[in-house]
Amino acid sequence: MALDTLGDARRLREDGVDERMASFERRLDARFDALRAEMYRALAIQGGVILGGVGVILALAEALN
Repeated sequence: MALDTLGDARRLREDGVDERMASFERRLDARFDALRAEMYRALAIQGGVILGGVGVILALAEALN
């Protein structure tokens, strides 16, 4: 049994699969952008907490000397 891949591709394009895939890719990109922004925000908060903790430890060490 022979497969008509070119014909199948043509029928998929005619049915609008290309447009639906482009729409899906745009939505997926938007979600990844939102996830990336949330990860950077979390990283900034964690960095601030670590720096604050180091500052507190240094202040305590200085006060005890």
